[in-house]
Amino acid sequence: MSLLRAQCPNCKQWLSVNYTPEMEELMVACPYCRVKTPFVNWNKKDERRNAEEEQKRKDEEERKRLEAEAERKRQEEENRRRQEEENRRRQEEENRRRQEEENRRRQEEENRRRQEEENRRRQEEENRRRQEEENRRRQEEENRRRQEEEIQRQRAEQERLYREEQERLRREEEERNRWQSSTIGTLFALNCGNTYSLFPGRNVVGRMANSSTADIQIPDLTGQRRMSRSHLVINVLKENGRFVHYASLNSPSVNRTCVNNMPLIYGQQVLLHSGDIIDLPDESIRFDAIEKNQEETELGFI
Repeated sequence: MSLLRAQCPNCKQWLSVNYTPEMEELMVACPYCRVKTPFVNWNKKDERRNAEEEQKRKDEEERKRLEAEAERKRQEEENRRRQEEENRRRQEEENRRRQEEENRRRQEEENRRRQEEENRRRQEEENRRRQEEENRRRQEEENRRRQEEEIQRQRAEQERLYREEQERLRREEEERNRWQSSTIGTLFALNCGNTYSLFPGRNVVGRMANSSTADIQIPDLTGQRRMSRSHLVINVLKENGRFVHYASLNSPSVNRTCVNNMPLIYGQQVLLHSGDIIDLPDESIRFDAIEKNQEETELGFI
């Protein structure tokens, strides 16, 4: 063991230590700044001194350490005093804030009470006004009821005549519609033998199925289900006073469909004539249309 001088790398204070090689691997706390650092980082100066000088130096170092310790305690006391002062100031501020909040709450409570009193007074005034309005309305309602009874008696005969006229017009319209609907064509399924009536507007033709929404559902006798549930559309339109029929595909993904052996293309509309054959997958149907003059001739023979 040898005596040497070592300088703290943090506060740069020199002190004397009894040095051993094992100290190089230790963390050493400076007695002045209290900071622990690896002793290997300390600046060392090997000086051999006599016992008296060494004792004086140690005493001086102890005095400095005590002074540093006293300064540190004084600083801590000052910080404590400042913290207490800050806490006291915060407490006073909190008390002042609470007092202001209490005053504000009391003022709001007073304002609320005044507002409720004002609302009660307004409600009573509104109830009185409503009662007067209700009495006036009842009187007006009674007068209006008497007038309406008189008017109803006067209109009763006019309504009866109007209903009779409307009934006559309705019967004429039904007769006219029945006459016009007789000129709409029909579809005859060549395999299953079923006949299907067409109606004005859009008629969807497809394979019969529980989930099908087609207007005309044709049975699938082959069981191959090549016909779509919504396969073909026949639009029945009125042009120049007569009904015309247009056939088109409902979807671009349906199987091959022909009219008189001519393939239908999606987006194309084909005008149908009586006797046209529409070849659907697994079924062929014939379009039949009766013209007015033919119907009149047939009716003449009945």
